[in-house]
Amino acid sequence: MTIEVGLAGTSYRNEWKIWVYPDEPVTMNPDIMVTTNVDSAMTALEQGRNVLLCAHPDRLNGVPGKFVPVFWSPIHFPDQPGTMGLLIKNDHAALRDFPTDQHTDWQWWDLVTKSKSLILKDIPEQAIIIRVSDNFVRNQPLSVLFEGKVGKGKLLVCSIDLNSDVEKRIAARQLKISLLN
Repeated sequence: MTIEVGLAGTSYRNEWKIWVYPDEPVTMNPDIMVTTNVDSAMTALEQGRNVLLCAHPDRLNGVPGKFVPVFWSPIHFPDQPGTMGLLIKNDHAALRDFPTDQHTDWQWWDLVTKSKSLILKDIPEQAIIIRVSDNFVRNQPLSVLFEGKVGKGKLLVCSIDLNSDVEKRIAARQLKISLLN
């Protein structure tokens, strides 16, 4: 939804996007194994199952998620992770039930701040669904959502926390629903 406010009789206007999600619980699909454990995921993939691997960001090596513009670069602020937003394949089937553009907007704030960007040097570009733009100093290939065929199965890896407090974190709940659908 978009809220627009204007001053009558003038050209002064402003608008804000508001994301509204259905009030529905996350329902598990029996055809998809959802796990936080890599070993369990690998076993299921060798059996030909579809797997959503969603490990908690605290257990991953990578760049901590921040929702900041390029101004907060590590050149001026050395303690910043220095990522600069998301490049999103918003037409991908995994995001069909999650409203998004091709770029970061405010519905991503909670998701990005509870994520860890994984460094993907050997992952083909077509496998990456959400690319994290790294800063110009490191310029590493980063992602928080990618897919691939592993063994006989299909794997979807998400390094955004989609397991904690999803009843209160409605964007996380809706993204998880979208990935499972």
